[in-house]
Amino acid sequence: MEGLSMMYCESEGYSQHGSMSASGVSRLLGKPKMPPLELVIRETVQNAWDARVETLEEPLKPLMRPEFHVRIRTLSVEEFAFLREEVFRELPPKERSHPMISDVLSGTSLQVMEISDYGTVGLGGPVDPRVPPGDRCTDYVDFIRNLGSPRDTELGGGTYGYGKSSLYRFSKCHTILIDTYPVEDQERRFTAHNLGDPHDIEDGPHKGRYTGRHWWGTKEGGPVTGQEAERIAAALGLPERGPDRTGTTLMILAPRFGDDEEDVETEDAEFSGIPVHQQVHEYLLWNFWPKMISDGGEPPPMRFQISSDGINYPVFPPERVAPLHLYVEAMRVLKAGEAEDIRCRKPKKFLGRLSLKSGPVSSRLAGLSPRFRKASHHVALMRPAELVVTYLPCAAHPDPEVEWGGVFICSDNKQVEKAFADSEPPAHDDWSPESLPKGWGQTFVRVALRNIKSRSRDAFAGSVQNTKTEHVDGGGLGRLARSLGKSLLTVVGAEGGRRLTTSSMRGARSRSKKSARGLSPTLLTLTRDNSTAVTSTWKIALEGACRPGDKLIADLGFAMAGGGRAAELLTMGEIEVLGWYSSAGKLLSREKFAVLNEPLSEVQLKLKYSHEVALHLRVVVEQAAVSEEGQ
Repeated sequence: MEGLSMMYCESEGYSQHGSMSASGVSRLLGKPKMPPLELVIRETVQNAWDARVETLEEPLKPLMRPEFHVRIRTLSVEEFAFLREEVFRELPPKERSHPMISDVLSGTSLQVMEISDYGTVGLGGPVDPRVPPGDRCTDYVDFIRNLGSPRDTELGGGTYGYGKSSLYRFSKCHTILIDTYPVEDQERRFTAHNLGDPHDIEDGPHKGRYTGRHWWGTKEGGPVTGQEAERIAAALGLPERGPDRTGTTLMILAPRFGDDEEDVETEDAEFSGIPVHQQVHEYLLWNFWPKMISDGGEPPPMRFQISSDGINYPVFPPERVAPLHLYVEAMRVLKAGEAEDIRCRKPKKFLGRLSLKSGPVSSRLAGLSPRFRKASHHVALMRPAELVVTYLPCAAHPDPEVEWGGVFICSDNKQVEKAFADSEPPAHDDWSPESLPKGWGQTFVRVALRNIKSRSRDAFAGSVQNTKTEHVDGGGLGRLARSLGKSLLTVVGAEGGRRLTTSSMRGARSRSKKSARGLSPTLLTLTRDNSTAVTSTWKIALEGACRPGDKLIADLGFAMAGGGRAAELLTMGEIEVLGWYSSAGKLLSREKFAVLNEPLSEVQLKLKYSHEVALHLRVVVEQAAVSEEGQ
């Protein structure tokens, strides 16, 4: 910390023309439908995509493909001390911001969430919003100082500039650090920002009325720049930056992981018990799978990375994650020009293209929230930026064993695209024609939504498919199935992705008729040891579903980042069953199955497997056999 000067706190006063208070800023988003963490992820990925670098020389383009990293960590003792003693040595007046920041800094440790983008333009341009920019960009003042700036990216994902308030709301002290290296200015910039409450100072040198917005930087009110910013970033453990690593890192102090406060919506109950890094993984997949798929041999448009407590977690390709694989197929059909046009008759206008894809209900990655587990019958709505706005629920397939997914991308015609963009709330999570004034724009959105629902209903009406599972055996897959014992196995990314059964189970079926049904486990704990192994514990609710004598069978399978094939899966080793237990902790079995000897309302299953794979898990209840001779 030697040689570093303290940062100064600047508090925004009300101007003679009026100003917006910090509490007003924090409520600009209203009450979005999604969990706060998902809102933060959506806002920051969207900003990163809109800020991608597109004007570089050809040799640099592969290196500057936009990247998005999420890192969750606890500051080291030295980093925490530097933050407390150098960055926040000077705190705001004793209104709400002062005790909130002070409480966080007085703790013994501090958890942070860093959100970084690379291959983006960074926050460049003037640092004073009163300075005319000329031909320079205004990214810095638009993000740090201004509110509600209009979008400056043609056909971009954002429109309001209000979503950044979600970042402050997600911090327990409503404070974030901003570290950026902009392409335009070619220098590092560092600042901090807090949203508190409006307050008055009755006397003294700072007498006046204040909005509750506070910034930390130089004594002149700008960000710390150049070598000083480099040293601050290094002291806080922030990622390296430079001409070949342009972009921005946002550090959210004391993030609200599962926390509650009166002005912050709580996380949905469906995410209870799911580790934070897995929630981030799910939000990225659900909202940004279009940026993860390759097109025509080109790499995916964007790279994603998740890290928590020093462990990197792979982001699985959406082609391998049900039901997103259906949406990916629908998108590729649309890109190939084989989608259906959606048009408005009066006025005559092309509104966009719709593509639908159906398939058998597929097994799900274990531990994901109900949004993934439910059978899909939705259309992913997008503007030309190809960022998912929302999933429009439509009529389910008449065959309960079949699901479908669709994609609609509105036209890039300026009048049409503007209508859809203007129909979105500040969180960009819906298309609401009612929010538009009466006119052609409202008509475009209303007609498109109505036609999407009617076309999807007509496409599958009366269509019932035979979706019986194909049973195969042989080769490496057969060996893998046998290594898992008497269990059903689904291998995602293996030859054909087909269902496998061991010969012993086929023999059992030939000797008896059994009634079987599946149960969906709930993840309780997920831990990693010092090696490459992960241990997970799952709760299976049995009340009303089982009776003594029934057999519980673990239906297990793998999915690998990059879509690994069977030969690669074999090198990962088998899934080890550590035990089936009653809720009281009584060991029931160490096999791939457990026979119930007494009535139980729930059991727990503990598994161990490689951290490089994602687990597919379903528990099959096999009732007592009824022999053919007894019929």
